[in-house]
Amino acid sequence: MFSNSFVVQSNPEWISCVKFDGIANSIARIRYCSPEEDSEDGPDGVSERALLRTLSALDRVSTAVGLLQQSGLCCDSFTILRLIQSENNVTYIELCPIDIALIERLRSELQRWSENRKNHDFLRPATMIASRVLGVVNEGLGGIASLPPRLPLDQVASLHTCALAAQVLTLGLVSYAQAHSGYLHPEFLVEPLSEVHLLGNAGDADCAPIMVKFLDFTCLRDMVRDSVLVFCVKDDKALSQGKTSFDLLASPEDLADTWSPARFVTDTSMSDGYAKLYAVEVGGGTIHRIDGTSRKFHWSLGSKRYCTSKTTFNSNEKILIGAITVNDNCPLDETQSWRDPATNAYIRHLGTREATWELREKQVGGQAGQYAVLAFNATYIKQDGVTLKQQQLMLPFNEIDLAFLNSTCGLQISCTYIFSAIFSCLKFFAIRSQ
Repeated sequence: MFSNSFVVQSNPEWISCVKFDGIANSIARIRYCSPEEDSEDGPDGVSERALLRTLSALDRVSTAVGLLQQSGLCCDSFTILRLIQSENNVTYIELCPIDIALIERLRSELQRWSENRKNHDFLRPATMIASRVLGVVNEGLGGIASLPPRLPLDQVASLHTCALAAQVLTLGLVSYAQAHSGYLHPEFLVEPLSEVHLLGNAGDADCAPIMVKFLDFTCLRDMVRDSVLVFCVKDDKALSQGKTSFDLLASPEDLADTWSPARFVTDTSMSDGYAKLYAVEVGGGTIHRIDGTSRKFHWSLGSKRYCTSKTTFNSNEKILIGAITVNDNCPLDETQSWRDPATNAYIRHLGTREATWELREKQVGGQAGQYAVLAFNATYIKQDGVTLKQQQLMLPFNEIDLAFLNSTCGLQISCTYIFSAIFSCLKFFAIRSQ
């Protein structure tokens, strides 16, 4: 879906739409009208290529929606993640739904205007729909929807708004299809993308109104087990400060739609037609209140009991997930414990294990005659352990810890009693060269 909507290698008409820069070309800047094509504008100043590319992107995203619906992966809406700031200057990630019907409505209204360019009134409905889409990403981007109905629209600015909305819908659907996590790796690129800048039809690549990049949840990071793709405005203060982990604001219904399967722990009563919940079980864990008075929620691994809880929340109510629980009764100092060398004796690397003996077979026999004999036999098989060296050497090439390669993994003793350390990197290259 990503490649079909933004750039197709076999179609030269799309080649100029994306520019790559950054380390390993990991930043993509998407614009439906390149500066070299500005001279091809029509008499009304509207770029014919930008219009056709916007319509083509909307056609393809409509096809992608149909495929997702046939596969049962979405219904009448999909979700995106956006970075917003609350009134008390707290920044968090919000999970927002987008009505799928907006895609077809935007495409049909823009198509109607393209067939009758002289009638500016045909462009207004498309601009209003596009502004509604951009308002989901950031309220400040949807301001054009509040213009007076009789005020004439700037056709170039309106088409730019529609192009930007088409890019948001396209990339948002790609993100939703992979649960907003994982790599953003089009098939025609060697390395995955780390950022995508959406320019619409704007000429200045450094002034992209919307930027899409990978950020982390707080406690929900353990559930998705990866970074998530978030829509941001470029001048966000939290990004300029280097913060990368944020709480999530979402309704239980949107959580279930995005990261299903999910189960609601409900009360028997209803509130305005919506279920009253005690908790949400999703992603192998449970989302619940920290206590009866807290407004923040926390995701923790495993299931919990809620028979004593008396505080509920509605299934369509936005809840803030990200509280971290701390055991105040613990007498240990966490900082001092990590510094204590004795702590290392209780820390084991994931994926390693000691050799063990496993009970494989039991035999019981008896013999009776003048004497009675009862025999019992048990068979144990030794299961080899996995050392840290073996665990590291079994990893893919790009996941091996560089610090491990510079550590010693053995001691070589010659017949003349000359000792020398064997470094892991030498052992590694010897194995990979075989």
